[in-house]
This record gives sequence, structure tokens and C-alpha cells, in this order.
Amino acid sequence: MARNLKVSLPITAGRDSRILLAGALNHLDHIHNFFAYAVNWSTQVDAIAGFEIAKRFGIRFRYIGIHPRRLKTLPDIGDIETVGAQKTLASGHSSNGISDNSLLAAGVTPMADVLLRGGVAEMARVHVWRRRDFSKPIDTARGITALKVSSDLNPDLYHAYGARFEHWRSGLPSQSADRRALDFLHLELWLPAVPHVNFYVFDKDFFVNPYNDRAIIRETITAPPKYARTAGWWTT
Repeated sequence: MARNLKVSLPITAGRDSRILLAGALNHLDHIHNFFAYAVNWSTQVDAIAGFEIAKRFGIRFRYIGIHPRRLKTLPDIGDIETVGAQKTLASGHSSNGISDNSLLAAGVTPMADVLLRGGVAEMARVHVWRRRDFSKPIDTARGITALKVSSDLNPDLYHAYGARFEHWRSGLPSQSADRRALDFLHLELWLPAVPHVNFYVFDKDFFVNPYNDRAIIRETITAPPKYARTAGWWTT
């Protein structure tokens, strides 16, 4: 794919991007962009780690970061409201609620045909699980709460989300997968729709998640959630 298309690979502190980088070591010359965003404190940690990893491998890395509170690399633009309106008109994606730094970062996103993204290794840390989830079945209310759908919504809309969640859940391939519904939910419903999408959606980049195979996911999350949280799946 990297030989025939313009491919971008973000590098961060996350295990997923490092696994993808390791898998791409024989193809680095064919990947056009390596980069990371730093639009707040947590993403700054990610981007700095990405920079250090790239330096170790001699990779051309683009750090799109804030210093100390605004992006260093600013696009040539007018006021931020105009930028937001332009992005919305061009893509159909609303910029409401997106921070100024994120919106500015979207303006300097490296263009690509395909963007490689991870999103499975973090599930081995069961970070979307709460302590009580270890002993209780995941019901509809808990499932849509994990998707940040609030019960304060219009009741009809809230119930519609619940029905859609149940329809999705009925398609999980086995009873054991259903017991890990929170993990599959995070991967299949949350990751493709919410985090960091605002950096790429305005240019309608094509996402490819190399982990988009439920057999791989099943092996990744083999450990019981309580064990993975307390013992450390990646360190034992």
C-alpha cells in the first residue's frame, strides 16, 4: 500500500503506533509523513515521545505542537471563527466544540491518501472499564454511557441510542465476545468516530486500522479484565 499510495503514520507514545512502526520498518522509505500533534498537555507528552522514537530510527518527523499555549506552526489564516466556518463548509463536519489549537492543527495536517491508525493495544489495559464492571454484566445503560451518551438527552433520542447499541451488540460473534462488549464498543464505535477525528476529517483522509480483524482483537484481549487491570497485561 505504501508503494502505491501516499501514506501517513502518526507516531506517539502509544503502543499501537509503535507496533505499526515496527511492522513498517522495511517500508519506511515509502511512507510520506510521520507526525504527531500536541494541542494540550497530554498530547504534548505523546508528541514528544513520538519525536524521540522517530529520532532513534532516523525518521523525518513533523512535530505540530504548542509552545507554550499556541501552535508553533500556524497556518496563514484570519480569525478562528472564519477558519471553523470554512472547514465546516468544506467537509460537512461541524467545528463546534473543537478547541482553537485543534482547529489550527487541522489546518496543517499533512495530506495523505491513507492514514494508518492503531487502537487495540490500549484495550489490553482495560482503561474503559470501571471497577464495578468486573462483577456486573454490561447492560445497555452502561454501554451507551461508555459512548458518552448522557441520560440527560431527549428521552426519545436516548432510547434510540440504546436500541442501536443493542442491535450492534447482537452482532458480536460469541458469548465470550459479548462479555467483552466494552472493549469491542471502544474499538468499533468510539475510536472511529470521536478521538482525534477533528484533525483529519476536514480533509476526508481515508483511515486504515490494521487491527480491524476480530480474531486479532480476540487474541489481544484474552486476559480477564480484572487481571489485566491489576497485574499489568503488558508487563507479565
